[in-house]
Amino acid sequence: MGKGVAVLFRAVACLLGIAPAPIRPEAVVRPARLRPVPTGVRPARLRPVPTGVRPALLRPVAAGVLAALLIRPVGAGVLAALLVLPIAAGALDVDFEGTAHGEVVDTDFAGVTIVATNIGGGPDLAVTFDTTATGTSDSDLEVPFSGGNLGGSILFGNALIIQENAAGCGDDICNNPDDEGTRPAGSVELILDEALSAFGFDLLDIDAHPLERAGTVVFHDDDLGVSFAIEFNEFDGGTFAQAGFAFGDHSANRIAPISVAEINAQIADPADQLGEIDRVIFNLGGSGALDNLVPEPSPAALLAVALLTLAAVRRR
Repeated sequence: MGKGVAVLFRAVACLLGIAPAPIRPEAVVRPARLRPVPTGVRPARLRPVPTGVRPALLRPVAAGVLAALLIRPVGAGVLAALLVLPIAAGALDVDFEGTAHGEVVDTDFAGVTIVATNIGGGPDLAVTFDTTATGTSDSDLEVPFSGGNLGGSILFGNALIIQENAAGCGDDICNNPDDEGTRPAGSVELILDEALSAFGFDLLDIDAHPLERAGTVVFHDDDLGVSFAIEFNEFDGGTFAQAGFAFGDHSANRIAPISVAEINAQIADPADQLGEIDRVIFNLGGSGALDNLVPEPSPAALLAVALLTLAAVRRR
């Protein structure tokens, strides 16, 4: 077995948990950018949080790579694609699982700080809502959803809401999880540790009311000081139309990742165009929830992984 293949063999075996990870004292970890954390945000609780890439996504691919290494040579391009695919698919994927129904969240997920602002009179709290629960204060957020491009789906667990009331929230588990129903309701801000090139998400229970339809998602490039807002209306037959998208009570819609390139195509002045995405703000026009936030890492990060993989294979 060549040296390059041996390195890949050990790396994949470590991922699958059948070999110990090597100690790399020379490894340098790039520190997160020093952005101020908004006042009032709790420090992270001492409990396991997602590492950014889900083992559930990595392990099947890793097993295939390991089998290929054991059985017969693999082309460099195929192996690189196998290794890069799960990183692109799973990086910073936040689905709010692992939290309790009604749990207050802010720094609970690796790579992002979540800040809620309630303008309807309720608390400034972002809370997880278990869509599989029954008998809740908001049956419109209970599965299965009946409309939208994910209508009929029961493949949801926890979603993120702006909490409407403060009942029992003092211990970080609200007794009566319920999304703010005032129109407009408020905002959810996602402060990202690392810049992104694209971002996708799910919208749940966004009604056809004019104010709810006019909710927005705003992409910010803080380094350049520019931003771009997309109204939810645009997903229903507009510039950023999504197949099968529909507003309505008890609706569920998936928004495919929107890239910086797609955004910049709508901005005539190059001085106003984004270079990357540092923050995302959802302005909710009324009740509703967010789920399956799927940021995509920058092309530079994926290219680096691909080049390293190709180099290791070519040395075998």
